[in-house]
Amino acid sequence: LVPIHSDFCNLVDTINNSIAEYNSAVLSRQYLYELNLLASIRQQIDNDNLRLNRFIMADTCTLLSQMGQGDTSFVFEKTGSTISHVMIDESQDTSRLQWRNLNIILLETLSQGKESLIVGDVKQAIYRWRNGDWQFLNSKLKEIFRTFSPAEKNLDTNYRSKQNIVGFNSRIFKSTADIVNSHYMSLFGTDYNDLLLAYKGVELQKANDNSNQGHIDIRLYFNDYIGNRTDAVLATIRNYLDSGLEPKDITLLFRGNKEIQEQSKKANAILNQSN
Repeated sequence: LVPIHSDFCNLVDTINNSIAEYNSAVLSRQYLYELNLLASIRQQIDNDNLRLNRFIMADTCTLLSQMGQGDTSFVFEKTGSTISHVMIDESQDTSRLQWRNLNIILLETLSQGKESLIVGDVKQAIYRWRNGDWQFLNSKLKEIFRTFSPAEKNLDTNYRSKQNIVGFNSRIFKSTADIVNSHYMSLFGTDYNDLLLAYKGVELQKANDNSNQGHIDIRLYFNDYIGNRTDAVLATIRNYLDSGLEPKDITLLFRGNKEIQEQSKKANAILNQSN
């Protein structure tokens, strides 16, 4: 039984290591025709651009990466630029390829004694599907630029939202991170350190406006989800309008475009009644 058990364990490891590739292959097969069509369109665009001596701006990152290959002076020479300072905003959305190019510029400016600024919020990183890597802002940047002793400053004041909103979000983030970390520990026997680092100090956030204002109402629907939720949303809109709130101050967000058309008709009917 020992050889069989060993072979079985090896098979499980192989499946676990290949599950991402397998899922990618399954999804690609479902959209194989669309992928071929997009590839043909892209090939035609590339041919036209080559013939007309044009260049797509979206390919800039790839071009710079191919130009540089780690040779900083070559990149600066070809761009014909002298860069002293770099500021990157919303850096949590930066892709791996963009970081690869920016590293060249940042290392060059820092080695000249110049200062740069990187601003971002790991908790807002939503572009993993576009090859974004939240780990850069979370920890990798400090390792990459450790020889320059980068200073890190956490901003603890929110100037955009009311106190009750900020307090609620802080508690939700802290509780969710603790729950995910507990589940991670039950599976792997250790803390999810990257997650804990990303949400470190989130409960200390405060609002610039401490007037105890802001309102949150959360409702969960499990049975007849669409119908019950629709009725609740429309009733809430009606109550807000009756209390004097203007329609321009109300925003509805939906998970998918399909819901928007159906729900917007019902919402518009209420708005017309209020007028």
